[in-house]
Amino acid sequence: LAELLRKAAAAAPPLPEMAPMALALLAAASLPALAAGRLGDTRPPLCAEALVRETCALLDLAAGDAVTPSVVQELFSATEASVEAFWRAAGLSAAASCADLCGDNTAL
Repeated sequence: LAELLRKAAAAAPPLPEMAPMALALLAAASLPALAAGRLGDTRPPLCAEALVRETCALLDLAAGDAVTPSVVQELFSATEASVEAFWRAAGLSAAASCADLCGDNTAL
């Protein structure tokens, strides 16, 4: 989306001073519609079952495999604090499934 906005801005005539902010607000407002598969986007939702299975497999995990914060920290070279914050924000138990890391599949 950001790349499309940059291309449009480069091809368009000069805009008033507030126009970039208006474009950013429009782009932000479009994100939920894009995530829901609207606006002509034919890609599956972010947490579609097939994508979750494929991603978990790429991480050498099955979608139902138990994953702990330390495993995520190692896989993504993340700090302990950032993984703990994610775990709390996502409301995950000590050992969640790989699929649980994606969150509520229906919301995304």
